[in-house]
Amino acid sequence: MNIIMKLDIITLRSDLHALEQRIRALKLPLRRPWTHPMGSVQAQLRHEADQATALCTLLAWSRGRLHRTNPPAPWRDAARDCGSTQPWDAVEHNRCVAARVAPRYTSSSAEPYPPAVAPAVGARTARS
Repeated sequence: MNIIMKLDIITLRSDLHALEQRIRALKLPLRRPWTHPMGSVQAQLRHEADQATALCTLLAWSRGRLHRTNPPAPWRDAARDCGSTQPWDAVEHNRCVAARVAPRYTSSSAEPYPPAVAPAVGARTARS
């Protein structure tokens, strides 16, 4: 289930922390009585929360775990409204989300060796 690549975990965690801070800042005015329309703030909060969920999904997937094990509400509601009985695949959902977000946290130097330059079996490398 793991993604076969090295992730820049430091950048991933830093971005996740920054998202958490922005989410807290967006929630602050929503907790008080509204004095003006807050639709744009709610939309921005939803966008930030979706991004945080995607980053948490990537982090969990890189550890061989699933972040989201139940279907997202929009999927669940749409399936209910159209009478769909097709099961939701948690593994495939988490894989797709992780694959979508992963390129931002990998570099070309983190890719596995291409077959032409892979060290021979038993050959000593710099780390051996």
